[in-house]
Amino acid sequence: MLIGYSRFTRSGYPDAGFALRSASDPPNTMARQTVYKRGEAPYIAIGYNEGSNRWGDFSAAMVDPVDDLTFWTIQEYAAAPTQGYLGRWGTWWAQVVPPSAGLSCTYSVAASNAAFDAGGGTATITVETQTGCPWMAAGDAGWLTILSGSPGSGSGTAVFAAGANAAGAIAKGTVTIAGQAIAVSVSAGQ
Repeated sequence: MLIGYSRFTRSGYPDAGFALRSASDPPNTMARQTVYKRGEAPYIAIGYNEGSNRWGDFSAAMVDPVDDLTFWTIQEYAAAPTQGYLGRWGTWWAQVVPPSAGLSCTYSVAASNAAFDAGGGTATITVETQTGCPWMAAGDAGWLTILSGSPGSGSGTAVFAAGANAAGAIAKGTVTIAGQAIAVSVSAGQ
């Protein structure tokens, strides 16, 4: 099962995300959420006709009829404003290939760096798995961005960026690949 949604947090812009559930998961649980398109800016957009701050017109998740295994989801996220608008929404889609019962997939992930100074930086995550085993990298904080390599299949790498931290406290987040989490931190700014 896949549930697609837009995610709003106090410290982040509206993101597009999803969560998966397999038949073997414990009752009333979903797997860790995956954000596949980060919000880019605040969203304040008063509708022209109705005067409301509209959101949520575009949200769908479906099974691909070609193979009855792959999911597709399209969700809204807060896009960077243009042409004098206070806020703008955009849509982003994702193809999600959950691990198949026919594949015996085990995953090992390791990051070249997961602790950064206040200026942030980039790092590479190495993924080791069997041929054909799918994976996707996703960060759980607005300052974490997946730059390349995701989604992937079989062994490979993904590159992520951790943004600069001007706050007076350490920024902590997580990059998740195939259910395995890598804790990422950025030192407090001055």
